[in-house]
Amino acid sequence: MEEWENTYGRVYRSLIDQGAQTLMAAHIRLPAYSKALNPQLRDEDILPGSLSRELLTDLLREDMHFNGLIVSDATQMTGFTVSLPRSLAVPTSIAAGVDMFLFTVNRREDFRYMLQGVQTGIISPQRLDEAVGRILALKASMGLIRKQEAGERVSITEAKKVIGSSQYVSWAKECADKAVTLVKNRENLIPLSPEKTKRVLYRVITLTRILCCSGSSWNKTGSR
Repeated sequence: MEEWENTYGRVYRSLIDQGAQTLMAAHIRLPAYSKALNPQLRDEDILPGSLSRELLTDLLREDMHFNGLIVSDATQMTGFTVSLPRSLAVPTSIAAGVDMFLFTVNRREDFRYMLQGVQTGIISPQRLDEAVGRILALKASMGLIRKQEAGERVSITEAKKVIGSSQYVSWAKECADKAVTLVKNRENLIPLSPEKTKRVLYRVITLTRILCCSGSSWNKTGSR
């Protein structure tokens, strides 16, 4: 916890103090903080940030005093879908403190899960109103409601002309090149060998870029 506070926590607190309006909750766990905030929590019950009341409400809202919009990370990601059945994960995320989802799997189905969550008491009416209020407040602060009423909102077609321009594509490639993560082989897991590693689960993941690691080159489809 001390290490986190001096690194990531310091960044979060600084940006919140400077008026950050939104924050994305990732699908990763923070066990030390979760158990410190809820000593009764069992290891097997620790949830990732996108589903954790301890991290979203106790730490972020109450301790860090963040009053902006919390958006989930993409809800199709494994970190979200393996933690709980989706029928529970969807309402649990909002109940824990998320205000808006980033992407759905099936919009109608996820809406039904939300409705069931309200009907069964997972999501209280107060929590739902709070989430909706924050979404509307952010839109108002950005002038989106006024622009929509005045017919001044930029259309998707016009936006794509800018985002899809050669300059933006060049910037995107430059950002991707500079955002490569160095993976350290601290546990000497690589290179793999039949003698040391008897069984391997190989799963293809679609990525925009994959770096070469420990002498093994991978192409953009995830194939070795």
